[in-house]
Amino acid sequence: MEKMRLGNREVSDRSDIDGIIRACDVIRVGMSVDNEPYIVPMNFGFDGECFYFHGAKEGRKIDMIKVNPRVCFELDTEHRLIGDSDRACDWTMKYASVMGTGIMRIVEDHSEKAKALDILMQQYGGKDTYSYSEKMLERIGILKLEIKSIRGKRSS
Repeated sequence: MEKMRLGNREVSDRSDIDGIIRACDVIRVGMSVDNEPYIVPMNFGFDGECFYFHGAKEGRKIDMIKVNPRVCFELDTEHRLIGDSDRACDWTMKYASVMGTGIMRIVEDHSEKAKALDILMQQYGGKDTYSYSEKMLERIGILKLEIKSIRGKRSS
């Protein structure tokens, strides 16, 4: 990735980047087909290397991923407005964010789906493993975003 303009805000330590990710509730995934961009906010699971998502097995994002699996993503947290001046340019926003690119693929294998669902549930529920029926695993759609590039930024 290109050099960050404000290098003093870059978060380069991977454990710090992972900490920002784990503090977030939503990831925004951007995709594009035929020069038409589309961004969707999603709940996610994160295993340190990939993001996992669950949802319907059909729809616009599925159609787009089948055509172009290259995606970008963004997460942000620690939002805090700083300012009490009458001058607007004296105000600022504190935050931590992560951005990157990757390849999105549709998961079909039931054991991989169960693993992905466990990772999703750990993100929000804290428990390590759950049980899933074969019928449910067949019905649910799972997406896996394999990270190709990632970087963090913090304004504090």
